[in-house]
Order: sequence, then structure tokens, then C-alpha cells
Amino acid sequence: MSRSPKPPPPSDRPKSPRHKSRVRPPNEGATTKKLTLRELSRQLIEKENLEPLFQELDESSDRSAAIVGAATIDRLLEDAILASFPQIDEETTATLTGIGGPLDSLFAKIHLGYALGLYPRSYLLELESIRKIRNCFAHSPTNITFDTEQIADECRQLKEMEYINDQRGNRQRYISACRIMMVFILTQELISKSERHIRKHRPTFRGYSEAVESLSHLKDLMRQFVESEDIIARNTRRAPSSNDS
Repeated sequence: MSRSPKPPPPSDRPKSPRHKSRVRPPNEGATTKKLTLRELSRQLIEKENLEPLFQELDESSDRSAAIVGAATIDRLLEDAILASFPQIDEETTATLTGIGGPLDSLFAKIHLGYALGLYPRSYLLELESIRKIRNCFAHSPTNITFDTEQIADECRQLKEMEYINDQRGNRQRYISACRIMMVFILTQELISKSERHIRKHRPTFRGYSEAVESLSHLKDLMRQFVESEDIIARNTRRAPSSNDS
């Protein structure tokens, strides 16, 4: 005896899955990977993060301002250096930035950035002063401030850029130097990333000539700025040493 055909489902009812037990609601079972301490410290710094950072520098203690300012420069400088390499991937990045790697210390990053031509010698010396001040605040067990004699002496070295007024206090001079270096390094990173992106396209690509011209103009402006600042500080300070604190 033949079975009667199964009536079709109502048109206003959604279809049921064939294997109901295998269907999961959206995001069910999905877990968010918890960042390690190292991963947390190496998160990318976006431009919208800068204003809260600047506010923290202005409102925090001397020790916090010194450490946060230099730590931000450390992270931005690493990104700018990596962006300047013509060939980079996750594995290579992990090797370069890992413990004992070429980019493991701020000292190494400062001098590698200079060797890559990201900034002139005057900026190298500026970054070295920031690094030494950071180290003193980070490792000193005593309650030091920006008015501590040794810190004040190093802060007075932060004077080769015209944006710093000699009448400003040591703390303000340090924070101003950090801010300018942050913006400068971010711009250099943008230039490196733009150059890499342009190299992926042929000259016949639509908008190629305009992109090259705009990038060239930006590089010229940066070069003029650096040259004018470099004249102020040329041959005025001693070379840094890895033996410095």
C-alpha cells in the first residue's frame, strides 16, 4: 500500500534545520582569547588613543608621566621601524621584537631608527635623554621628581627644538618633548606605510601619480622641518652611550 504524499509546510513558517542538535545560536561556544601581559603591552596605538595619553601625562605623578611618555614613544618607534622594512610578516616581527631580539630595548630602537634615517642626530639625542630620564624614574627606589638635580640636568638637554621654551619647568619640557616625538614618529610611520602601499601598484593605476606627488610633498615638509630643527642643536651635545643609565 503506497503512502500518501507529505503535505508541504506552511509558507509563513521558517524552515527547521535538518539536524537540530548540530545548530548553535550565533556566538555560542565562542570564546574571546585573553591577552597575555606582553600582548597587552604591545597593542597598537591608534590616533584616537593619543588624547587620553596626553591627558594622563598632564595629570599623573612625575614618575608616571616619565614612564608613560617614554613607553608610548617606545611602542610607536617600534611600529615605525617595522613599517620601514620592505618585507615583514608576523613571524619576523615576533623574532625582531621578542626577548633578546634586535628590537627588544628602547636603546636599540632609538639607534636603529636613526640608522634607518627616520630622524636626524638631534632627534637621536632627544630620544636618548627621554630614555635616560625614564630609566631613572623606573628604577630609582627613592621618591624622585623632575626637580631632582640629576633629572633636572637631563631635562635641560631637551632644548634643541624651538617648541620648547627655556622658561618652562622640567616636567613641561619633558612632556612637550615626548608629545612632539610621538607625533613625528607617527608621521614617519604613515610615510613608510604609504610608500609600501604605493609600491604594490603599477604607475598606470588610477590615482598613482597623485598619491606619489602627495607623499613626496609630505616628505619634503618633514625634511624641511627636521633640517631647521637640526641646525639649532648641531654639535651641541655629546654622543649617547649604551653604558648610560
